Amino acid sequence: QIKNILTSLEQFESKIQKNNDLVSKADDLLNKIEVMSEYMRLDTNSKEESSDIFARWMAFQEKEKSRIARDIHDGPAQTMASLVIKSDIIKKLIEKESPNKTIYNELEQLKIQLRNVIKEIRKIMYDLRPTSLDELGFTSSVEGLISKVKENKDIEFELDIKEKSEISSSNIKIISFRVVQEVLNNISKHSQAKKVNIEISINKNYININIEDDGIGFDVKNINFSKSFGLSSLKERVSLVEGTIDIISKIGKGTIIKVRIPNKEDVYA
Repeated sequence: QIKNILTSLEQFESKIQKNNDLVSKADDLLNKIEVMSEYMRLDTNSKEESSDIFARWMAFQEKEKSRIARDIHDGPAQTMASLVIKSDIIKKLIEKESPNKTIYNELEQLKIQLRNVIKEIRKIMYDLRPTSLDELGFTSSVEGLISKVKENKDIEFELDIKEKSEISSSNIKIISFRVVQEVLNNISKHSQAKKVNIEISINKNYININIEDDGIGFDVKNINFSKSFGLSSLKERVSLVEGTIDIISKIGKGTIIKVRIPNKEDVYA
């Protein structure tokens, strides 16, 4: 019985490693997509050419992210969840068949590792394409973003979303979501903010997104947007749909980002 348990533990370790490798490859592909997006943005000869290529690339990027997220959900995520259940079964066998505490403790550590990998898989899947965006809608997805930030940062959020109309297309919904996601990523990484206020209003003509934090702020005049990929990508996304973005910030005074996105049909397919 002990031999069978040890064999099962070895199989667990092997499956964990394979799934870790697959998740790492997915994460690496995501990073390469982002880098290629920046390269294509810079390596074009005209504003019109840049806009057209970037629009097509963004469409491909979102489709690829969605595909990878589905593959991870159908593969590693399901496998890891199954392994957690099996680890519980083996623990019960150990308790019944053997008093060996070493094996029991090793299995407990393995279970902790499994849960950590599942947590990382879910994070990568959410970054790629949150299922809530398709299943539950824009508001729930933004609430999910806030919850993710609060897991790692002690930030107080105030969220006010007024939906007077539906978002007209899936692409506009994705762009609006990515705007909020990118701003919150920047706040989480750089702002040192303690409080963030998010106001979003959706009507038949526009999606207005205002995000204000009480962080350290920065000098907008001295920011090189071409070297700040997060802000650069944000500006590109908004410009693709003929939207506007206004960044107001002062050192020590926090930051306000105002985005207006036309609520219209698909810009790219």
